[in-house]
Amino acid sequence: RRILAYSAIAHAGAMLIGVITGGTAGPAPLFFYLTTYGIATIGTFGVLGVIERTGTCDALGDLDGLHRRSPLLATCLLVFILSLAGIPPLAGFVGKFAVFSAAFRLNGLNGMAGWLALVAIAMSAVGLYYYLLVLKHALVAKDQDAPALAVPLSAQVVLATMALTLVVLGVAPSLLLGLKF
Repeated sequence: RRILAYSAIAHAGAMLIGVITGGTAGPAPLFFYLTTYGIATIGTFGVLGVIERTGTCDALGDLDGLHRRSPLLATCLLVFILSLAGIPPLAGFVGKFAVFSAAFRLNGLNGMAGWLALVAIAMSAVGLYYYLLVLKHALVAKDQDAPALAVPLSAQVVLATMALTLVVLGVAPSLLLGLKF
């Protein structure tokens, strides 16, 4: 959860870049970013909440073997985390691209927004390392003693729908209020 909290700080910075460019680019890039970031964050905390119902979820080691205990939760977590990291073709990539390209269109590297976007892109690369740590534990590490997770049907439906939404909005971002990037 701490990793997600630190991640929220970085995402808040990217959103502020969207606020800076909102006067010229309009609210569409920021709105798309906020929407997709919200879905991915709520989905990630949803997966962690389901895991916590059956035990603890305080450390990265608690995710070990998630792919064996609940393939659906592991797949949803994969989509949520990669979207937060801004990996294509997920909606998080489109949101970051929209905000950062709006900053570059403002004044390029001649203005503060362009430099802020450049720093945010570099920091996104650093953040990717920490996102991959989470996925390493959930998808690669083995936990032989952990039993299968009993995931309620309602949680399965909601989390799968949220993950699918991030994939669809990544492939067809114009579906969100007819926005075109």
